[in-house]
Amino acid sequence: MQYTSISGLKELVEALNTLPLKIERNIMRAALRQGANVVAREARQNVSVRYGNLKRSIRTGTNKTPTGVEGYVKAGGRKGGGKKEKSAFYAKFIEFGAAAHTIKAGKNKNLLVFIPKGMGLVGKKVMTYSVNHPGTTAKPFLRPAMDARSSEAVAAIASKIRERLNDRDIKQMAREVSE
Repeated sequence: MQYTSISGLKELVEALNTLPLKIERNIMRAALRQGANVVAREARQNVSVRYGNLKRSIRTGTNKTPTGVEGYVKAGGRKGGGKKEKSAFYAKFIEFGAAAHTIKAGKNKNLLVFIPKGMGLVGKKVMTYSVNHPGTTAKPFLRPAMDARSSEAVAAIASKIRERLNDRDIKQMAREVSE
């Protein structure tokens, strides 16, 4: 992993600490989103594409916390707007893999119905009470993206903070609020 030296971070932190909390949070939200976008772009390149649902589900955002703001990159769990855009609920299984396990029919369903691949049954529906899933190997895409682009993400965060602090509107708002 390669680390980039970023000068002036101490000064950036000091400058942020002089601003009112609301303005500081706005600056940090924009900066963290900028850094998260760097990681998200890399993650999208790392995903092997079968249908594209997983790639489309990779997104960034920020949340307020009691101590400030946090940024994130998420994948999966997003429901699309139509039949073409299905939820990529399986994102965690791609990232971390899954152990061999048994899938059983639920209480409300008497049988599992699926279409197997191979076994000479292609295209035929099979019904059963349980299935032994062989598990899957992990094919990480988020963690390698963070490892590969962490220095670039930090640089993007610092750059956005500098840009927002140099913005005349932010300086003017800070003066107005503190007066």
